[in-house]
Amino acid sequence: MDAVGFVPLSGFSGGLKGRSTCCERSDFYGKAVGQAPRAQLPKFRRDGVRREVRMDVDYYNVLGVGRSASEKELKTAYRKMARQYHPDVNQSDGAKEKFQECTRAYEVLSDPQKRKMYDQFGEAGVSGGAGQPGFSDFSDFGGIGDIFETFFGGNAAAAGGGPRRRRSGPSAGEDLRLAVDIDFKKAAFGGEQRITFTHLEGCNTCSGTGVKPGVKPRTCNTCSGNGVVVTVARTPLGSFQQQSTCPECRGTGEIVEEYCGNCGGRGRVQESKQVVITVPAGVDTGSRLRVRGEGDAGLRSGPPGDLYVVLNVKQDSVFKREGQTVYTSLPVSYTDAILGKKLPVMTIDGEVLLAVPAGTQPGRQLRISSKGIPKLGQPTSRGDHIVTIEVKIPTNITAKEKELVLKLAELHEDSQDKGKGFFNPFGKKKAAK
Repeated sequence: MDAVGFVPLSGFSGGLKGRSTCCERSDFYGKAVGQAPRAQLPKFRRDGVRREVRMDVDYYNVLGVGRSASEKELKTAYRKMARQYHPDVNQSDGAKEKFQECTRAYEVLSDPQKRKMYDQFGEAGVSGGAGQPGFSDFSDFGGIGDIFETFFGGNAAAAGGGPRRRRSGPSAGEDLRLAVDIDFKKAAFGGEQRITFTHLEGCNTCSGTGVKPGVKPRTCNTCSGNGVVVTVARTPLGSFQQQSTCPECRGTGEIVEEYCGNCGGRGRVQESKQVVITVPAGVDTGSRLRVRGEGDAGLRSGPPGDLYVVLNVKQDSVFKREGQTVYTSLPVSYTDAILGKKLPVMTIDGEVLLAVPAGTQPGRQLRISSKGIPKLGQPTSRGDHIVTIEVKIPTNITAKEKELVLKLAELHEDSQDKGKGFFNPFGKKKAAK
């Protein structure tokens, strides 16, 4: 005879006790359950009372895994659903029920013995002798309290676990960000920069405690000094505890009768400060410098945060920069472009002579090696300086200059006719026969 699974009646703890007009064969759970896990079976009367029988819930379908899922796959699926539907992070309708359902599913499928019974008999195989449904065995997670603390920062506690005391000791201060403009050459070669900023410093009057000197805080009676209060919700799956910040002491665990008059109980005061920072050579716009200990002071005498200085390099009227390369332009007369000449060029290191070759065309770029921006962290490694030639054509010339230009033009035409020119003194090459 095939095994038969009896489904307990809703609101009737004793189940069907061996008699039912709608029991199902064991092979039903391997087929129809995954298709209609919430379908309702026909209603019937017993002893004059109308009852309702519910089909088994497919725990594999609840967790979104196959029936051959490994222990690791079950654990991964449950973690994902716990994050999504936990009441502390999901307040939507049905989230709590969904969370309880997936918890029950994992509780059964993660236990090899219960899983075997469930695979054979469905919910009927694990409803009796499995104990009160709920959070019973999560030893592989290190305790359900640990998994909730990992997921939600310790704001939820497992059933049976006591309230976790909130941290009331020192905590580090916040980091600060400050934008600072620096000159082009200081960004290239480095140097000192004075900056002014405001931050929170520890109150000297109360030493950062926020309590008036001479006043001693007392333990909060509402949370007994834990800083959190616990509420218990009883559900069909058992009791569920939830922690929240104590409304009386706001999570500190202590009640202060009188706060410090200088800081208003905050333990920190706003102060303006000037410091001198060292800018390394080679920084660029967006470079970030870290000044340790110059952020906001920590709470309850905790360590201060850091100050992050974000640099913005000012534009220069002469030099343009792309990475480690510096760009400038050099105006050259047309005669110097034709004949060639050594001309002075201003670099970030100072003035140098640049040899402009004869016949230089407008827009030609000449390179001066190792006269660019030093590499950040390696100041001896430098980029190049690129000079763009701008040939200047005069718009107004004298009669004498015009006469000379005309003679030059005639000479140029004659040289072209003879296959010979200023830049081709040997004439045209004869075509190969």
